[in-house]
Amino acid sequence: MKDLMTLPSDLDSIRPQQLVQYLSSNSSKAIDHEKVQQLILHFQNQFYSRQGQYSDSTLRRLKSAWAMFVTWCNENGRQSLPSSPDTVEDYLKSTNKSLRGNTLKVNLWAISKTHKISGCPDPTKDIYVEGQLKQIIRNKKYSGESPNQATAFNEFHLNQVIDLWGTSSSPMQKRDLMVLGLAYESLLRESEIVRIKFKHINWSQDGSALITIPYTKTNQLGSDEVVYVSKQVTGFIRKYLAINDLDKQDDSFLIQGFTKSGNIKQQLSPKAVTPKTIERIFAKTAVILGLEDMGLRKFTGHSARVGAAQDLLRDGYTTLQVQQSGRWSTERMVLHYGKGILAADSAMARKRR
Repeated sequence: MKDLMTLPSDLDSIRPQQLVQYLSSNSSKAIDHEKVQQLILHFQNQFYSRQGQYSDSTLRRLKSAWAMFVTWCNENGRQSLPSSPDTVEDYLKSTNKSLRGNTLKVNLWAISKTHKISGCPDPTKDIYVEGQLKQIIRNKKYSGESPNQATAFNEFHLNQVIDLWGTSSSPMQKRDLMVLGLAYESLLRESEIVRIKFKHINWSQDGSALITIPYTKTNQLGSDEVVYVSKQVTGFIRKYLAINDLDKQDDSFLIQGFTKSGNIKQQLSPKAVTPKTIERIFAKTAVILGLEDMGLRKFTGHSARVGAAQDLLRDGYTTLQVQQSGRWSTERMVLHYGKGILAADSAMARKRR
């Protein structure tokens, strides 16, 4: 590692793991801290110059979770980068009552990832930090905490919205109804829906359509995937296409933005709306359907995946068929979303019923 300090102008020849070894094998007095900070900044710039390796939502989650840890460190006079295992363990102890178990796991992932890309030893791999997290998660489970699940947007919710907006002349309601129907039938994530372009829609003679999805969360480098859309939902798409100011070029995005006054946003070049647009559509739908009055949490952009999976299980489709419909890599999420339905259809439930 002596060569590390003799190459200050050739940063590209140094890799994060070399800095990890340098920091791990030298005492604090022997470390050139100014050089270390210079390398950390360089490594972070290198990482974000290749940020296309991750989805936008993953990067937002990384930055948000890391910012929570940095804020805690600043408020408690601790160093966030490089951080010590003691600091991370104290962070877990300090925040375990205010944060849910899954949030703590995500925050620990962000701390680990940020240290790795910065060339710093990973403090989360310390045996005491790992033990502290396991203890916290176990205690939370014993106390009754369970993972939050998005409120299901089921088929009967979709039918309610169709009754309300099916004949509407409002361009925005035409778009929103199309989004809700498309999200339910395709089981696409909000980040996948916003990337659909007009050229991805292949119309069938029977009035239905097949939509090509170039890449998904679980298939970013493989072959294109295809989802089926019924004649009813393609009807929503056709009504949406009738909007005059809509940019309908092949390379234009299907879901387009609206101004507060309800007009199509005019863009100089095709630009996708963010997943937040899908979130807002579902949140607005929850208000219209009165979910809060029924004591239910609002819909999220994930609600249609949950509701569609539940409806398929309720109609007798197997967990494997539902897994394939939702393009999950395993059946774990299907079992999670449908645990109540599956329990009511278990062998003992059938026997005793």
